[in-house]
Amino acid sequence: MNTAQPPKPAAPLSKFAAATIACGAFMGLCGIILGTLAAHGAHVEAQPLLKTASTYAMAHGMAMIPTVLARERLAIDLVACKILTTAILCFGSGVILFSGGLVLMSIGLNLNIVPVGGVLLMGGWSGLCVGALIHLRCKQ
Repeated sequence: MNTAQPPKPAAPLSKFAAATIACGAFMGLCGIILGTLAAHGAHVEAQPLLKTASTYAMAHGMAMIPTVLARERLAIDLVACKILTTAILCFGSGVILFSGGLVLMSIGLNLNIVPVGGVLLMGGWSGLCVGALIHLRCKQ
């Protein structure tokens, strides 16, 4: 007879985490749509811009998901939690400005928002790194 206990249910995700996962997944979907448009519908001049927008939207949309899960796990470490929250916001706004700016450039509009988006994406990766390192340092 098996006397093993069933696993305990995981703690529910916060609304912020659920919303972040939805946003990250939506950015991944947008990346697929942009890639499809680049491959099948865009003018030759627009294709490189749309391919880059697609790649960055998918990569950074997906980066938001483990980042928010780490934030949920480290919620007791207030400093790391705040830094990871900032990283998530940088990823999200960075994708909008970077990939969105490239899409606008592909149709002839140049609002010079792509570099700002790129800096925000770098901020997201930096925040993820620093948040994890702060938590690691506090655990020692």
